[in-house]
Amino acid sequence: MEFTIKYLKENDYFIIEQKSGFFEFWNHRHKITPIKDGVLIEDTIHYKNPWGLIGKTINMGIVLPKIKHMLAFKYNRLNMIFGEYKYKNEKTDKNWNFF
Repeated sequence: MEFTIKYLKENDYFIIEQKSGFFEFWNHRHKITPIKDGVLIEDTIHYKNPWGLIGKTINMGIVLPKIKHMLAFKYNRLNMIFGEYKYKNEKTDKNWNFF
């Protein structure tokens, strides 16, 4: 798979799009928002599986768990590097809204 940074708004967000690979469409937005004593990073992913109905079927069993794993790895790695944010609230808690 090959990805490229398609859009960049300095100090706000950047968007990565798939140039070639598995998905018919992949758009991953990384939003960066300064908050008290840290930075909030929000991910929004839009994608489309290939193969119509078969693609929709494998989404729940294979693709979606892999995306969740990828994001969990990212957040865990960021916490290891920068430390976990100590002022949690509804905005900073993990939100796994996939539907």
